[in-house]
Amino acid sequence: MKKLLIALLCAALGLTASAWAESAPSPVFPTPAPDASESPAPNFQTPAPDASPSQAGGSLRASLNGEPLTLDFDADPLYSTYEGGYVQASFYAYGEADLLYELYVVFPSTVASGDVIASETAARSGDDQSGLMLFVSDSNSEACSVATQHIGGAFPEGSAYELRFDRVTADGSLYSFTGSLKATLVRVDEQYHSLSETDTLTASFTFTMNLGDASATPAPDGENPPEEGAMPALPFGGVPTPPASLVAPADARKI
Repeated sequence: MKKLLIALLCAALGLTASAWAESAPSPVFPTPAPDASESPAPNFQTPAPDASPSQAGGSLRASLNGEPLTLDFDADPLYSTYEGGYVQASFYAYGEADLLYELYVVFPSTVASGDVIASETAARSGDDQSGLMLFVSDSNSEACSVATQHIGGAFPEGSAYELRFDRVTADGSLYSFTGSLKATLVRVDEQYHSLSETDTLTASFTFTMNLGDASATPAPDGENPPEEGAMPALPFGGVPTPPASLVAPADARKI
């Protein structure tokens, strides 16, 4: 599994609309990309959260392009991180034909029970980091698809996502998140240029993660519920130049 910090997910977001137009033609989709906001909710049960989790761990039960897939939460701090007010949660699974699935979910550490993070509202609030990044790879090839946003809207064009947090609790530095997600992720090449393929993902998740000295404390269940459509005030940070390639060094893979 590759080491992927939040900066990698955000790298493409530094491209303004004009810069994108100069570097590559507009993406061409054979058919309209499905709208994640209209996707049905996952038709499987959310994993039962541990009432008093004593250590990091968890899972994500997904349907990827209509196929069931269960990914394990990776508590390794190389992959699941807390940095700059954002949580990056890493999930992975090994499939048939030596396929490796890696899903990275990024969201503000300030989320509380009942919060919804979506590409449209995140873009309007100045959140340029939340989103999802999916890698599917084997020993010979790698495909990457993305659903996030930049100041101009969804990135890549045609992508969309929604993260729902049904339950968020904290016990010291251990934070537990239970909820669901749905997304249309658009595949990109090594330069973050959109390709014609999309991946449709729905999932339910529950995981516990050590956030160390995270400053945000989730609101207790039932107290001060968030207003409908409300989003936290989030920092707008600069983003680095996209890396030359998404392919990680050979020795970075998880064995």
